[in-house]
Amino acid sequence: MDRPQKTGADLAQGSYLVGSASSVFSISDLRLRVWPILATIGFAFLMFVPAGLANLWAVRLAGSERLNAMPWIARFADHLVLLLAALLLIKIRS
Repeated sequence: MDRPQKTGADLAQGSYLVGSASSVFSISDLRLRVWPILATIGFAFLMFVPAGLANLWAVRLAGSERLNAMPWIARFADHLVLLLAALLLIKIRS
């Protein structure tokens, strides 16, 4: 499973997937796995779906007149849920 280390000479030969030898954003031998990307998307849904639902709940509960006077109420609710979801995911993961 061990891959040989690439030397500067190997990189200078043009084995770049993104950019070139003179490019600032050169990435050589780039390999992306699918599961970290899917896990990130899954964690985003675990975070933002409940926060969006809390925002909708706060809008329905407070009413439009109160939200016009205090627009931060809905954001307070969804940020509270984001914080609680993040803490829960950290607790589950560790």
